[in-house]
Amino acid sequence: MSSELIEHRLTAVESALTKVAQAIEDIAASTRLIAQLELKHAETRDALERAFGEIAKHKSECDRIDGRLRDVEMEIPSLTEMRMKFDKALYSIVGLVGVALVGLVLAK
Repeated sequence: MSSELIEHRLTAVESALTKVAQAIEDIAASTRLIAQLELKHAETRDALERAFGEIAKHKSECDRIDGRLRDVEMEIPSLTEMRMKFDKALYSIVGLVGVALVGLVLAK
């Protein structure tokens, strides 16, 4: 083989090795990035597990509060009606006391 052909082939091999080395560097950088993303993903997954654990701990309390709220909502109409009757009774008593006082003042 001629030295020119050998030189050309060596250049081609060198070029190919350079490309392979660059590809390996790119793969290494990508692998580091994937590792960083995996760490962030693990942190997020752990945080979500903690959050769902807290939610599960408080679910029974929320169910109890929902039940109590439903009971209160059922009582609101009767409480409102009772308050209106109480207000009417109070106004009537105040009115009767006022009329009685006016009657006492006019009687003197």
